[in-house]
Amino acid sequence: AHGATQAARAVGGRVVKEIDGRAVLFAFASEAAVGAAVPSLLARPEVAFVERNGFMSLRSTPQRPAGQGQNGSTTQGGVSPQVVSNDVATGFQWHLTMIRKTAPLPALSTTPPTIAVIDTGVDYTHTDLSGKVLLGLNTLTSTLDPFDDHGNGTAMAGIAAAKAGNGLYGEGVSPNSRILAVKVLGPNGVGTFSNIAVGMSYARLYVPPAGVPAVRVLTMGVSGPPSALIATQVNAIKIAGKVLVAAAGDF
Repeated sequence: AHGATQAARAVGGRVVKEIDGRAVLFAFASEAAVGAAVPSLLARPEVAFVERNGFMSLRSTPQRPAGQGQNGSTTQGGVSPQVVSNDVATGFQWHLTMIRKTAPLPALSTTPPTIAVIDTGVDYTHTDLSGKVLLGLNTLTSTLDPFDDHGNGTAMAGIAAAKAGNGLYGEGVSPNSRILAVKVLGPNGVGTFSNIAVGMSYARLYVPPAGVPAVRVLTMGVSGPPSALIATQVNAIKIAGKVLVAAAGDF
């Protein structure tokens, strides 16, 4: 990394950030400087790839199902929800209905793994999530305040681990899990390769407070062009024995 940094600086580049000891983000003053830097960087034996710091984004914003009010009540005729708990909106959570129809579950674990939500952040004041969200890194501000200013990350956290049996909204697939909120996308649902990679690395290496289960599942719902940088983080998560759940663009 030191050699690559020197090579970049020789043509006017500066280091913006290092990512997990696996990559370095450079900034250049001009397009000509970028063009001059790429061949010299690729010629170095320690450099595996060079790519632009591209963008990834959410496909769309989740919408409330038709006929469902704020408390999950039915507001249209002809809807026959199959509620699976006293959280009445579970009748609109098709995945819960199908899971419990096709694969009856044993009693839910009281100490399931923590789930990292790598997204737009999480509204940790939300009634169905309050008290169970660990405040992870906000890669846009380099702070530990990953509050959601978009909504998608909160929705993903709720699908994964919303509280069960409180009579509000729906419930998560793993309602006893804690959520590690990692913000890598802005209010427009867009983030850079580098910020997303930093968030993935942070979630993979995160050490929870005493008594909190380790992060074993990481979830993210972005799409965009191929990125060697993101691929290195995907591979590192695999090697670490953790599960990465990624959206397939099916919203």
